[in-house]
Amino acid sequence: MIESFPDLKKPLGNHSLKINHLRIKNFILSATGIALTGILFFYRSGFSQSTEKINVATAQQIFDKANQLYQEQEYDSASKLYQQLTDEGYVNPELYYNAGNANYQANHLGYAVYYFEKALQQSPGNEVIENNLSLAKQKAADKIEQIPTLFFIRWWHHMLRLHHPNGWMAGSITFFWLLIIVTGWRTLRKPAPRWTKWLVYIFAVLFCIYLSGAIGSWYHRSHHDLAVIILPEEQVKTAPDSGSADLLVIHEGLKVKITDEVGEWRKIKLSDGREGWVLANCMLTL
Repeated sequence: MIESFPDLKKPLGNHSLKINHLRIKNFILSATGIALTGILFFYRSGFSQSTEKINVATAQQIFDKANQLYQEQEYDSASKLYQQLTDEGYVNPELYYNAGNANYQANHLGYAVYYFEKALQQSPGNEVIENNLSLAKQKAADKIEQIPTLFFIRWWHHMLRLHHPNGWMAGSITFFWLLIIVTGWRTLRKPAPRWTKWLVYIFAVLFCIYLSGAIGSWYHRSHHDLAVIILPEEQVKTAPDSGSADLLVIHEGLKVKITDEVGEWRKIKLSDGREGWVLANCMLTL
């Protein structure tokens, strides 16, 4: 007597469900590994650096003392205390902002521009810092016209200033996990609602944008190719040699781009495209 075959639909359905669960598990494990690798990469690359040598309590006392000296109009003394904290490795937008104000009041224009630029790196888009930086640059002796940049480069630089580098990284991780969750839910639920397909597209685009911002911010922070002139004036040479011909004289507060280095000499490029060589001790890198 031939027995009828068992219903294959139910076993196949359970087997398919197990396969889906296994695929989702493997996908999540792989994605987790990629995310953790990215986090470790940015961490070890100095994405968030901290090299404090003095304890927080002592640093707070120095910071409070500097603020007090500033209120008492002892700007030189205040700027030295702020600089002591930055030299110790403390990174904080308020610290940089206060240091910029103290140096501005003490007529240390180069240091003022430098610290305002550093504050703006830590707090992108801060209008108060931007206004003070603009005031400091207006006092600079050098009024160099800038070569117009392509619109997409301006857009890219503007986009990077929307968030702190850590904000870009946090956003990319957040949208990465949202993308995994929605993709996994669509895989498990058949048929999945049509709107979830668009949700996957949206999270994928946002993840790519934030990841690009994180990589771009990391690149700009790790490649110190921008600097501010801090000496009252400096001769720009045609070659990395003190005996070479003079090209022009630049002054404190000017922001330049470093394109090459030879020993103690740095090749700089001005915003109008002119290039030359200066000694490294005339500037501070951003």
